[in-house]
Amino acid sequence: MSAPRPPAALALATVVSLVALLAVACAELDDATPTPTPDAQATIPAVLATPTPPPLLTDLDVTALLRRAVCWFSDPGLAAACIPPTSDAVEAIEEMERSGDPRFIAPLIDMRSLDAGWERWVEDALAALTGRRLDDPLLWYEWAATQEPMLPRDYATWKARLLSLIDPAFADFLDDAIEYAVRPDLLVWGGVGVDEVAPLDGPALVHRVEERYLAGSDVVFALELRGQARAYPRRIVAWHQVARDEIDGVPIALVFCGPCGGAIAYDPRANGVTHVLGSSGLVYDARPLLFDAETNSLWDPFTGRPVSGPLLGAGIELDRYTLITTTWEEWSARHPNTSVLSLDTGYVRDYGAGAALRAEFDSPDPTFPTGALDGRLPAKEQVLGIERGGAARAYRVQEVRRRGIVHDRVGGVPVVLISGAPGGAINVYRADGLTVASLVGTGESRIAVDEDGERWFVTERALISTVDGREHATVPWREAYWFAWSSAYPETTIWGQ
Repeated sequence: MSAPRPPAALALATVVSLVALLAVACAELDDATPTPTPDAQATIPAVLATPTPPPLLTDLDVTALLRRAVCWFSDPGLAAACIPPTSDAVEAIEEMERSGDPRFIAPLIDMRSLDAGWERWVEDALAALTGRRLDDPLLWYEWAATQEPMLPRDYATWKARLLSLIDPAFADFLDDAIEYAVRPDLLVWGGVGVDEVAPLDGPALVHRVEERYLAGSDVVFALELRGQARAYPRRIVAWHQVARDEIDGVPIALVFCGPCGGAIAYDPRANGVTHVLGSSGLVYDARPLLFDAETNSLWDPFTGRPVSGPLLGAGIELDRYTLITTTWEEWSARHPNTSVLSLDTGYVRDYGAGAALRAEFDSPDPTFPTGALDGRLPAKEQVLGIERGGAARAYRVQEVRRRGIVHDRVGGVPVVLISGAPGGAINVYRADGLTVASLVGTGESRIAVDEDGERWFVTERALISTVDGREHATVPWREAYWFAWSSAYPETTIWGQ
């Protein structure tokens, strides 16, 4: 794949003024130098083997070189004094190259992802240790995902110091005392600092009749809760990743994952706590991770589960609200009393249609590194995914919209997918004993007709019988790019294949 490099220069430009700190003794190690321990006999992975591998360094030697490379101070805030890199930092990188020790590979990959002035030396060191050169720094993470290079002791703590060149707050997420459900060496810097992607907190709203900036074809993510309808235009939420909102006192955390290809609306309450979610600035498997302000745990935006920190292992998976992806024209026709985000967000952004996602739309490949792609569909094909009873199935969105009605069974649960317009919403309902034969009407008057001629109101909550009020409730689903869905659910099947 060919993925664009994150705008590292934007985050690092502010540190140039700190060059005066170069006089500080960068080579001086922190007092907390680890005590060396005898190394167990290590085996270099076959892909990295050389005919006569040089002796491996001790843990203490490895740690010392890594700390010299990032100017390890007691105060992480002084890390920026290594930009541009000092002569001692460069010498440390060259010693890593000569060492032949594979434990330097993952740290060097992390260093290569930053435009910090040490690229030439890092590339040479990686070439010596791996026998290859890769033009794009992000391609190194894809390579590492297939190789699992050996990690040095205290690797996560060191990586936090490296990223302190960008933002010292990364130390809240990276530490060897923290447990991870993901590989810390595959946590990629996303090009921004912690919470630098500003969330919308209690965003301003306008009624449909007051809205003046949306075109009918604009994509909105929309929901109905407590009898109130609300729309979140993609052109706005794409700039903010998270919109923290509420309806009638019920909290909503709408999470937009541009690299994943969609949005999810979560109930942020779990175990009696309403979690305040924000952007961590870190990416895993092409998904920008969230964090919570209460514990600094990292969260997967695609699953609503913590992947590191104090909440890992607590059995938390945030409940999801039914979120519709549709056009403003269709949603406002179905919900004439809907509210929608105001263009007055309090931030200066180009909220023009597609402005926040031009680079995303221009590339057929994932924006950030990911594992091996499932080639059954194009990586960024838009799919609707359903997971029930331990089974997962993906539906090609354009195919469902073309057909209008799709009946299926997922994990033993009968479902029906209904789409009333070529570019409009898809709703999913349980279909126990129900076969929908046709759709009539449009907008809020849309009706599903079953094979016996009975008519059903099509709502966001359920199919409701016009005869006796019986209901067929919605089934949870999500829309995303194929690569994101198949990565989260590798055993997924594809409807029609």
